[in-house]
Amino acid sequence: MEKKIKITSFKHGGGAGGQNKNKVSSSADLRLSLDNLDPKFFSDTEKVLIKEYFVKKHPGQWVGSTSEIHMVASGERDLAQNIKEVKQRLLTAIEEALNPPEERNKKIPEIAKKKRKAAGRGAKLAEWKNKKKQPLD
Repeated sequence: MEKKIKITSFKHGGGAGGQNKNKVSSSADLRLSLDNLDPKFFSDTEKVLIKEYFVKKHPGQWVGSTSEIHMVASGERDLAQNIKEVKQRLLTAIEEALNPPEERNKKIPEIAKKKRKAAGRGAKLAEWKNKKKQPLD
């Protein structure tokens, strides 16, 4: 898969570096086309999962017209570090897309409902009225 990831261009980066950042091309610009990927890397269903993940979670990194993932790293002074960072971010995002976290059960337990209803609004109101006012001295 590493061979299919192409780093298309390098431009002057942000981050630390002073005047050097204006002269040296250290920003890594990564583009990965899902359409041109070899089927041995990802099945069609996995490609759909990856596409949906990027459209929902990272819409700025998805180029819909060409079905490409586009990522940029320019935080470091060194080009090699930026390339490493952008590849790592891509692999992490793909792993997250293929293994989504399990959804939480949002159902409230019956015991908690019964306790809350038993206490009711009257109990909270009485508690609030019984609080003594503190002098401001």
